[in-house]
Amino acid sequence: MTDVELTGAGEASTEVLPTLVTTPTEAPSEAEASPALLRIGCVVGVQPDKWQRRWQENRPDVRTSWEFVDSAVQWEGLRTGRWSIVLVRTTVDRTAEATKETEVPSPLQLLSYGAADLSFPADLVKRTHVVELYQERWVVLGRKKHDIGLVAEVTLADLEDLPDNRIGKGELVIPVGEPQLALSYAESGTGIAILPETLAKVAGTFEGTARPLVMDAATRVCAVWLKDRPAECPEELIQEFIGMLRGRRAQSSRSGGASVDAAAAARKKTRKEKIQSSRVQSQEQRRQRIAARHAAKRAAQKRGRRR
Repeated sequence: MTDVELTGAGEASTEVLPTLVTTPTEAPSEAEASPALLRIGCVVGVQPDKWQRRWQENRPDVRTSWEFVDSAVQWEGLRTGRWSIVLVRTTVDRTAEATKETEVPSPLQLLSYGAADLSFPADLVKRTHVVELYQERWVVLGRKKHDIGLVAEVTLADLEDLPDNRIGKGELVIPVGEPQLALSYAESGTGIAILPETLAKVAGTFEGTARPLVMDAATRVCAVWLKDRPAECPEELIQEFIGMLRGRRAQSSRSGGASVDAAAAARKKTRKEKIQSSRVQSQEQRRQRIAARHAAKRAAQKRGRRR
């Protein structure tokens, strides 16, 4: 594992870029669909660990499956019904004009990978619900000792002054499903790459120079699901899942349910028993210490009388 210098808010820091998670480049067939009640598609770069744990705490009775996918197929599983909900990387521009296949929103033209796949598809605009979870910032990647290392953050004006080729443009196109190539090209000095920071952190090891790009967030991670829900995965369950993504805990009145109440009651009972046991143990230790002091005092008195 190799460290790469990243900076934020004007301070130098060290980030580790872990190994890429293997993801499919085509939406899997219906026959391969998971039997889990709640099936989640998750674009590469999103790290759902805390959400998985939180859901298991809130609804241990509802099985889930998480599948990491490339941005090129993040919409297909939603269309086919393979996934109940998808955590996508997008621009959140749902207007029909902005979703034409021939157009790419201006800020996305800077990206070295997957820009054309991030526009919201026109056929899903009226068929889906969208909830924004968080915004992403972008990072600029170059070879070791690149000029971008002279600044804490790269501005759009800095980009215009750089003579480097832009990876992902012209002859340096990155194939679908291989975002790690952008890091390889940048590390070799072929050009500079611009990626969402969350994607860069999981796309592979990197030994070059990395700096954040100062600009308004142009990509966001959103939860997207179809308005027409199948009976086995009703809207109420999706809404409960969205509440969990937003930080709602099992104790919340909006995430109720008999199983949740029972789980919360069980945890409360266990915690109470641990506290009571600890108190009993402390009291017993205190009694033993007092008895030992009294025994020592009586022994000393006996020795004094004998003298």
